[in-house]
Amino acid sequence: MKRRNFLQTTAGLSMAAILNPFIAGPEKLIDDTDQQSGSNIQRFGDGRDWFFEKRFGMFIHWGLYSIPAWHEQHQWRGRIERDEYVKLKDLWNPAKFNPEHWLDVLEETGMKYMCITTKHHDGFCLWDTKHTDFNTMNTPYGKDIIGMISEACQKRDIPLSLYYSIADWNHPNYPNQGRAHELLPQPRDNPDWYKYLEFVKNQAAELCTNYGKIHGFWWDINRPAYRDPSVNEMIRRLQPDAVINNRGFDDGDFGTPEREYQADTSISFDRPTEA
Repeated sequence: MKRRNFLQTTAGLSMAAILNPFIAGPEKLIDDTDQQSGSNIQRFGDGRDWFFEKRFGMFIHWGLYSIPAWHEQHQWRGRIERDEYVKLKDLWNPAKFNPEHWLDVLEETGMKYMCITTKHHDGFCLWDTKHTDFNTMNTPYGKDIIGMISEACQKRDIPLSLYYSIADWNHPNYPNQGRAHELLPQPRDNPDWYKYLEFVKNQAAELCTNYGKIHGFWWDINRPAYRDPSVNEMIRRLQPDAVINNRGFDDGDFGTPEREYQADTSISFDRPTEA
């Protein structure tokens, strides 16, 4: 086996192992007749029920942090100053990117849907947003990543879910306070939650209107004090078949435990859950 093929195969198997710890195929992840697997969970009774059928998905984290070959918390964990980190934008040029290759891996491993980071905590946007210059269009690459992925997914009838980080280390209005997954305030910041909320709403509206049918919206890192159900109401109006997780502006449609769920001591799930 050639080294390139070996690396590609290994990467695919590693991704499958991360997303499916049972390594038994997507049909074996949940048994609806098993009480411990959430047999008491009620379906939505509408277009969101796709979530009960497509049980094995690909969740991709990709952004500027990929350039130094780190993960999405590179700026925070590395204590990198904002003015230094944003220089990575000038190096963003994934010229060989082809979403079809990702979807080939998705289908070959039995995955049924994709979730992609539109904006992680660093604030860099992978789409043609009109609400910040810190996006893929203002780079040497200059292409709309989310648009390319959306088009490829629609062509293959693969559900697309969009991840969006509410925490934003780049936006001057986000109220960074040095809490977990937040930077300390920067000299030129002007923390104002209500101004930042309008920014979030505008970006969510872009994502829900410019990229065809969206099957999910995956919020991350909101604060209880900042919940506002009107944001999810807007998403439901624009994309009625999209499932929304519980880390955003209300309890959403499904839970997303991370590093804290202990299967040996916890009761069975009582609502749809992605982990």
